[in-house]
Amino acid sequence: MLLGNELSLTTDPYRSSAFSRCYRHADKGPISYLIGSKVYYDVADLDEWLATQKAATLRGGVARGPRSER
Repeated sequence: MLLGNELSLTTDPYRSSAFSRCYRHADKGPISYLIGSKVYYDVADLDEWLATQKAATLRGGVARGPRSER
């Protein structure tokens, strides 16, 4: 379980905090819940959401043979 301000989807902690706040408000992000006034995310829910986002936006990665085969 991660506290909302511990959510680190980017290297900039301010951007990740704003990102999670905006996505939570728009109901687009990973499953979250409140305990008191703090937002929490389960790690399994974050992993699932990230895997879904990755699969939906994946590009490139086509394997190529060695240079001599081209």
